Amino acid sequence: MKVFRRTAVHILLDHKRNEDIFEELKVETVDEKLRRYKSNWLRHATRTNSKRLPKIMLNYRSNIKKKTWKTSEKTIRPGRNRSIQA
Repeated sequence: MKVFRRTAVHILLDHKRNEDIFEELKVETVDEKLRRYKSNWLRHATRTNSKRLPKIMLNYRSNIKKKTWKTSEKTIRPGRNRSIQA
């Protein structure tokens, strides 16, 4: 942020907000840039042929059920999950 303040010829005593300096210098924030990149990629992936990898990955749905800790523990150690009977 110091670089942007120096470029815009402002010091901390000017009490300018970061957003105002970004607008003055016409600089995109990281969030805006990432949002724009994602939307461009999404448009690209939807335009491609259905047999290309980006389109396949965009429409991919996994059939694997997510395991919880308890169900994965039962498959790893089947004999250890018995309750103790008195």
